[in-house]
Amino acid sequence: MTKITSVGRLIDRYKFYNRFRKIAGQIFAVLLLIFANPSITLFSVGFSIIVLGESIRVWALGYIKKDVELATIGPYRFVRHPLYVGNFLIATGFLVIAGNVYLSITLLPLFFLLYHQMIQMEEEMLWIKFGKVFEEYSSQVRKVIPTLKSELPNNSKNAKYDIKILFREHEYNAFLGIFLIIILLFAKEVYLK
Repeated sequence: MTKITSVGRLIDRYKFYNRFRKIAGQIFAVLLLIFANPSITLFSVGFSIIVLGESIRVWALGYIKKDVELATIGPYRFVRHPLYVGNFLIATGFLVIAGNVYLSITLLPLFFLLYHQMIQMEEEMLWIKFGKVFEEYSSQVRKVIPTLKSELPNNSKNAKYDIKILFREHEYNAFLGIFLIIILLFAKEVYLK
């Protein structure tokens, strides 16, 4: 009974942090639009980082089989949390475009604190769900710093990429949000300077 209760509390806590993460992302976007001081050079660099981050997210999402099996293929062969790595790159790209050091030194530590908690909870849930399989996987692949030489066997029953997962997980919302913010930042650079 205690284990079920603690698992329930862990899931509730994770859901709370996930909602908070989404609200924090919206606040981040507003602050970015208000305090950004973009330039064409910063746009070029930042946009490239954002594209890399979103590409990693799209690559990772196609291999997730939630509650069915542990994802260990695609980008999961190199890093346990590629979606969070993608989020970090996207946020970093936007901060580069913003060209505001104060925004960066304020928001990056908050990003790390929030995602550190998210990763800890997710790891706990994965351990509860997949036990020894997750333990073995996590001993070979790091959380967020890529493991360049992965020797994981391909144990997945259904190892092919599934683009339908992108739609099921509503990744188009993230893509549209990124696109809208880029357009607004570009408009700020071109029309409000």
